[in-house]
Order: sequence, then C-alpha cells, then structure tokens
Amino acid sequence: MKKIYCIEEWIKENDGTPCNWTNVNDASFWSTLECPWKLNASPIVQEYDDEEEFKTDLLNLMNNNCVIGRVFIKEVPDDYSTSTKL
Repeated sequence: MKKIYCIEEWIKENDGTPCNWTNVNDASFWSTLECPWKLNASPIVQEYDDEEEFKTDLLNLMNNNCVIGRVFIKEVPDDYSTSTKL
C-alpha cells in the first residue's frame, strides 16, 4: 500500500479557471464559500504520489487565493496511478 495525497479544488464550470477567494468572498448569498456550486463551480481532485510536489501545489493554491474544498491522504494499492478526478 502507498499513500496518495489529494487536493480538492473548486473551478469555474464555464471556463475551467480556479475559483479565486477575492472573486467569491463578497459575503452575498450567491457568493458563499460554503456553497461554491452556487457560483457555477465544480470540484476537481488532484492526486499526487510525490509529497514534495503535493506540498508545492498546495502552497501555490493557497498563495493564489484559490478555493480549496478539502485536503486528504488515502492509501491505495502499489500499482495505483494518480489522476485528476471530476
């Protein structure tokens, strides 16, 4: 078994760009971080088998004010290959 590091990031459905904190955090009903689907956003889960790459990408997302749904680690079989999941 090996560890896979995962980041769930919310992206805009219309153009595939990352949701940005400054674009969604205006405290209005339709712009709540708790309900990003109200902004036509969908989650994308990026998987990493390299911890350093995972840390670097996570820090980049945080520094760019992107909306991160969750960060988690899962154990998978050794022959598992990482991917991007919708």
